[in-house]
Amino acid sequence: MPPDEPDGQVKVHADLDVDDGYPPVDVESLWCLETEPGHFVLDNIPVFLLGVALGDVLETSLDLDTGTRRVHGVARSGGHSTLLAMFAADPVVPAEVGELREDLRSLGCESEYDAGHGIAAIDVPPDVAITRVEELLNGREVNGQIHWWVGVLRHAP
Repeated sequence: MPPDEPDGQVKVHADLDVDDGYPPVDVESLWCLETEPGHFVLDNIPVFLLGVALGDVLETSLDLDTGTRRVHGVARSGGHSTLLAMFAADPVVPAEVGELREDLRSLGCESEYDAGHGIAAIDVPPDVAITRVEELLNGREVNGQIHWWVGVLRHAP
């Protein structure tokens, strides 16, 4: 196993549609675990790929030219939602990032932070009340600290 693939994880690549410069990349690499041939469970929180969440089983194929796995869709939902928050300050204030991530953790959410783009990707597990997370993010947005949006919503309205 190559050294960049810890604990059986495999990098799976998702092609992104760039519209007017966003997202700032055209491919997102995602850590996954193979569940069966061609199917991989998403093992990290996507920052740019919309419509998927931690725990989803992704349909993939092997690109024979490059040797990389490519995402084609979601075979099964894991029930999680993904929210995304972009920090407004330029440069981003590290204490604001840490504070938001700690507040999210206290609600039962994990997050990943892409420092290069100032975006926090937030996992909302099925057993967490998403309204509490939205209230937290709305408060930060009203204060001008972040702008947030939904990557995928799997919680009931």
